[in-house]
Amino acid sequence: MKSTFALLFPALAVFIYSIVYPYQIACAQGRNDPIVGVAAPLSNLNNLGRLGYEISMKQAGNVYEEVSPSLFFKVTSPEMNTSFITKTYKEYNLKADTFKITFPVMTGLMDTLAGQWILKSIQVPYVYEVHTVLLGIKPDSVIVFYIDYNSNHDFSDDGSPYEFSMLVSRKTFTVYDQENREFVFSVVNPAEERRMRKYNRSVVKRSWEESRNKLYFNVSLRLATSGGDMALNYLSETPFNPTSIEYSAAYQSSAEAELAATLSYFGFQAGVLVMFEETEVGELHQIKRFVDASGSSHVLSEPVGRWPHSAFMSGITVSYDLDLPFLKGFYISPVANGGLLSYLNSTTYFLKSNKEPVSETFKDGKWFDWGVDLKLQFTGQSLIYFSYRHRKLTYDASSTFDNLIPGSFSQKHTVNSFGVGFQYRF
Repeated sequence: MKSTFALLFPALAVFIYSIVYPYQIACAQGRNDPIVGVAAPLSNLNNLGRLGYEISMKQAGNVYEEVSPSLFFKVTSPEMNTSFITKTYKEYNLKADTFKITFPVMTGLMDTLAGQWILKSIQVPYVYEVHTVLLGIKPDSVIVFYIDYNSNHDFSDDGSPYEFSMLVSRKTFTVYDQENREFVFSVVNPAEERRMRKYNRSVVKRSWEESRNKLYFNVSLRLATSGGDMALNYLSETPFNPTSIEYSAAYQSSAEAELAATLSYFGFQAGVLVMFEETEVGELHQIKRFVDASGSSHVLSEPVGRWPHSAFMSGITVSYDLDLPFLKGFYISPVANGGLLSYLNSTTYFLKSNKEPVSETFKDGKWFDWGVDLKLQFTGQSLIYFSYRHRKLTYDASSTFDNLIPGSFSQKHTVNSFGVGFQYRF
């Protein structure tokens, strides 16, 4: 069965030496000098990233496709031998060898691992050799490769170690044995492998399933665009009969940015949010409807300005992530939000004669919305989602109008919002 471990060392199929010898004496490299101590089994090595994970999975019984037999272990001082790998793979008819290695300068490392694999020469007649490498583990889990290019067991005469740069995903090395026969092997950037594993669908899904009953702090950012209609209505005293006056406009375009902080537990999320909305609203029309003294009905419409366009909303949010069996790797999340609304414009575009700023024209602003998010489990810590919201805004602008009959003011402001978001949990 193929495994992603083959991407880390395409010529590897890890055979765990530490199962048989779990308590070898280790030669680890400190920041200044070598440190000699007792090694734990490889499954307990810290900060090995993908390498440690795959070795542990091999110990658990997983089988990987073999290209070149190999093993990794923490070494016992400079003395090494190849008896374990040669006895395990008798079909290669390799003689066990005991030798002493010379360590290179290895500073700034958290730990050191040795690796042995059986390589095949590229020249005919083909021969097999056991080749040894050293892997230095930095505190940030970066792996440094020390290659014995001339196979003399002296790592101090092979130049600088190799460390993958961010843009390099694979590196091929050529080494020579004592008879100058050529062997080639490749390794894949471990950091790239760890990064790609973050997006493995089965691994990501399992991470969310196993952590669902834990409490997390989440931060999410949503960007959206919306469309809607708004209208204000009231009755005004006139010399004839009460006149119905309406101010109405429609969205031409809009942009929303929403930032939320929540706590999640068993799929439930609750927290606070802030949202800024910038709208491009069409022309604002005033429509008058009245009956004159002769009994004739009249409807007069004229443009009178623009609607306030910058709004700030704050409030609370609650949602629930439904994990549906037929939609693997996704959540469907009903959402409800609500809070306070403020318009930010320093001048009004509502009525030409109105001198008050918008913040004093629209009072007691409130908002409420409901909707649904479709969330994709992106990594073990993050989600990306598509959202829909149906929002209602309410406010009182009755003090703006002259001759308004008390109690006759009403308004309607509805918005349909579509967006995308990113959620990260800590």
